[in-house]
Amino acid sequence: MDKKNKLLLGIFVLLITISGVCALVLKMLDTSPIKNELNHTEPEKNKIENFNSENNYKNYVNNNFNIKFTYPNNYKLNEGLLGSIVTVYSEKENYEDLFVENLNIVTEDLSGRQIKMNLDEYTDLNIAQLEAMFDDFKIISSKKTELSKLPAYEIIHTSKSEQGKYLKFRQIWTIYNDIAYVITYTAEENKFDKYFENFDKIFTSFELLN
Repeated sequence: MDKKNKLLLGIFVLLITISGVCALVLKMLDTSPIKNELNHTEPEKNKIENFNSENNYKNYVNNNFNIKFTYPNNYKLNEGLLGSIVTVYSEKENYEDLFVENLNIVTEDLSGRQIKMNLDEYTDLNIAQLEAMFDDFKIISSKKTELSKLPAYEIIHTSKSEQGKYLKFRQIWTIYNDIAYVITYTAEENKFDKYFENFDKIFTSFELLN
C-alpha cells in the first residue's frame, strides 16, 4: 500500500485521528472529483446556521456531535467530507489557486482502549504519528492550551506534500468523555498568516454543548 492510500485509510477508520487530516489535505491538493464536492458545500442536516449581519459571521451548531462554532459568512462549509464532522474552507483567490485553505474537525472514540488514555499520552502518540507520516515534518511551536474551556494541546507544524507544496498546520485537540476532538487549520505555508485570523475565530468560538 503506498503512502497516499495509507493516509486515506487512516482517516476512514480513524485509527489515529490526527493522521486523518493528511488525507483531507491531499485530496484538496489533487485534481480528483473532490473539487466538485467542494463546490456544493452548504450543510444539509444536523445543524442550525444563523447569519449575523453585524460582524459578518455565521453560527454553526451540530446536534449529532454537540458542537458549536462561528465562522466567516463568505467561507464554505461541508459536513462529512472524508470522515470529518465538518470542513470549513476559504474562497479561491483566483483560477490558479489550487489549494483551498481549510479547517476540519474530527473525533476519535477512545472508550474501547484497554488502558484509558490521558491528554499527554494522546499528544505523544499523535506527534509520533505526524513525524512518521509527513515529509519534511517540522514543529514550529507546541504548548498546552484550552479548547471549549477544557485542557487541550496545540501544535503548529510544517511539512511538504506529495505535490511539492509546503503546508503549515495549526492543530488543537482535547479529550472529553473518552472522545478526542481535533481541530486542524491547514494553509500553504506562505499564506498561513493571511488566513490565520479568520480561522482562529473557529478555534476560539468552538464549544462542546454537552
